[in-house]
Amino acid sequence: MKTVRDATTARQVRRIFGYLLAILIAGAAPAMAAEIAAPGTVVHGHLDLAGKQIVLPAGDWIVAGRAAETLPSLAGVPYGAIDSLVLLKLADGPAKTVAAFVIARRNAIAITDGWGVAPECERTDILLAVVYQDDEGHSFCGFVNHVMSALGPDPDPAWQQAVDYAKAHDLSLPNTWLMAGFRLSDLSDVLDVRYNFNPDLQGITPAPAGSWASSVWSRNQIFGEDTSTGTPSVVSSLFNRIAFWRGPRPAYEPAAGPQAQARAELVDGLKDWLARMRYPVEFGFDNRADALAPVPMPWVVSADEPVPELAIRLATLSQLLDRHIISRAEYERQRAIAVGLSAAEAGNRWTAEELTVVKAITDQVSGSIGYFGSDLLFTGTIQTATQVWGFDQLIDLVRYTGQEYLWQKFGPRKLGISEAVAFPGSGIDG
Repeated sequence: MKTVRDATTARQVRRIFGYLLAILIAGAAPAMAAEIAAPGTVVHGHLDLAGKQIVLPAGDWIVAGRAAETLPSLAGVPYGAIDSLVLLKLADGPAKTVAAFVIARRNAIAITDGWGVAPECERTDILLAVVYQDDEGHSFCGFVNHVMSALGPDPDPAWQQAVDYAKAHDLSLPNTWLMAGFRLSDLSDVLDVRYNFNPDLQGITPAPAGSWASSVWSRNQIFGEDTSTGTPSVVSSLFNRIAFWRGPRPAYEPAAGPQAQARAELVDGLKDWLARMRYPVEFGFDNRADALAPVPMPWVVSADEPVPELAIRLATLSQLLDRHIISRAEYERQRAIAVGLSAAEAGNRWTAEELTVVKAITDQVSGSIGYFGSDLLFTGTIQTATQVWGFDQLIDLVRYTGQEYLWQKFGPRKLGISEAVAFPGSGIDG
């Protein structure tokens, strides 16, 4: 009994220290923010946030808010302390209009058991959600959504500071933003970066004020009425991968008019920019953003211009060729590989769940053939063999499901955070 009480006491002490550490970090972060990047500071290229680089599109970016808080969903654990940063970019010309803003979130304390999944990676009511990586403890996804400028019920403190900064400096914010975001995490750290752009500056009629769901930028308005509900199952996701007979979904409703078409084209352009920005965000997570050339803003870059990671790879290959380290033939071979790795379809990787389902199906099919053959050989009749085979399948299904459950529940890579971890909003995003 004494050992149990001692262990319980030790856990309570660790938890208390965790609370204190989170409070200290949350209290110290504003002072650190004032020293490192005070409001009004203009930055370019990239900016450090708690040891990770936040890659910025080309231009002047103004620090408008920086804060730290403990997420309610992670109350009681020291790594619940999240550092957030907001930067504004002004439109060209005399008008004091905000053309874009970036909000980035980063954990203050590294952990060892992973950060769970991002809710945005699983949403089906937004303009796009694509998973780049989904391994044990490692997750990387991108998403496109429309965001209302109004403060939500639980706004990010840094975003609230940015809104106050805009009001104090007489800066105009649109009713709605188009947002391209990323969530990247490994077993230790998480980085959430969301790039929000003012669509009213792209020559279209500004969206009227209203609710998020009824906005002209909603998924239904851009792509047409969507009758599906909820997150698609892994099986339906696999079916969508192999459904080669399906044509591409229209970018807009043909009868919706020129304004709807223009909005759909802006959304398509932001999807392309999301794919172009994927590797720069990953470079920032690895603190390698210094190797990047300035990343253009969306809707201004030609589709023929190499994506940032391809430009780096080709430049490195050219240096190796010029120094006669590789031959011309090897250069061409490696160049083809680099182009393939940077293609748009390269980001459409299979998730761990999809691979598990395919492996389970192929294992079941191949095993069934062997089971039925041995049953037929042993019983001598098809009817009896079929009955025995059905019983075999039931037992095997129970065994396989139990094995997978126990491995996920008690295996060596059991994640410390298994639920979806949502960050406070920067506006209303659904």
